[in-house]
Amino acid sequence: MILNTWSITSVFLAGVGILLSLAIIVVSTVGRFVSVRGVCDPGRDEPADRVHLLVLLVSVLTGVRLIAWPHFYWLLKSLVAGLSSLGVMCAYGVARLNPFLVTPIHLLKPAALTALGFALVASRSRPSATDRGSLWRGSMPAIVAAVLVIAECTLEGVYVFREKSGQQITCCTQFIDTRSADAAILSVSPALRELSAGSTGIVAWTAGTLAMIAATAGLARANARDRWVTRIWIPGALSLLGAGNLFLTGRVWSDTVAPRVLQLPYHHCVYELITDVPAMTLAALVAVAGHACLLWPVGLQLLRGSASPAVASEQGPIYGFCALALATELLIVIVHLV
Repeated sequence: MILNTWSITSVFLAGVGILLSLAIIVVSTVGRFVSVRGVCDPGRDEPADRVHLLVLLVSVLTGVRLIAWPHFYWLLKSLVAGLSSLGVMCAYGVARLNPFLVTPIHLLKPAALTALGFALVASRSRPSATDRGSLWRGSMPAIVAAVLVIAECTLEGVYVFREKSGQQITCCTQFIDTRSADAAILSVSPALRELSAGSTGIVAWTAGTLAMIAATAGLARANARDRWVTRIWIPGALSLLGAGNLFLTGRVWSDTVAPRVLQLPYHHCVYELITDVPAMTLAALVAVAGHACLLWPVGLQLLRGSASPAVASEQGPIYGFCALALATELLIVIVHLV
């Protein structure tokens, strides 16, 4: 275990996340107990108070985990010096020492934040939020999000305290290290090499992101009274397209954007892109948010039914947020590439 400022604050954020998640589960469970037993002070609207408390807890937890997401990459970078004897030269190398822990953490962080955001959206204007019998059903998204956060925080705590020793690695081996690759690159002109390095990927990613912005902006401006807007296949298809574009975004960032912005030749320096360029940290956050939030309309329709008027009215702001997030990402990346 390596103790430094980043590891201590990581444990602190994980502990706060677990405590807030447990509080969310307790509040939701007590709400279920109240709805079954019918125990309620006649002078107070206790179910509504519990809903407000639940929203407050979820909001605070969302803020804490939003801070903890980029913080984890700073933690990886802070461990480089202490693990240099194992061949570690960058944050990517630190992650390679315990991939069975780091990979689930990578996946759980955006998943937990997406679930927390959906819990807030689902609880904002639930028509029967003051009805004790519906409190348990309305709190289910928050419970699922809390479970994801507990899993994420537990794994992060285990990662911090786990001994990080093992095999020797060479984490920053450049893709031009081999003789054959070196000879092939030297035989190509710099302009052509730059084109083959990822210009096609940049064009494809830009086109895909612009298409997603146009689709989400169009749905944001669509009339909520139109029946086609509330059909579940529309948000379902858009979320699938968003998943594909998010995968393309990750590949382009790793293979092209990060090396160009940082002027580094190796393909995995996306870790340094997040820790060393603050604007790109924001771009990474809004990129994931803009794609992940496309799942919210699908969840709302499954939770309330596609015929619910509240679903149609809430889809517009969600898609508007997605369009704004994707446009912000595109603008930041293009500015840094140019």
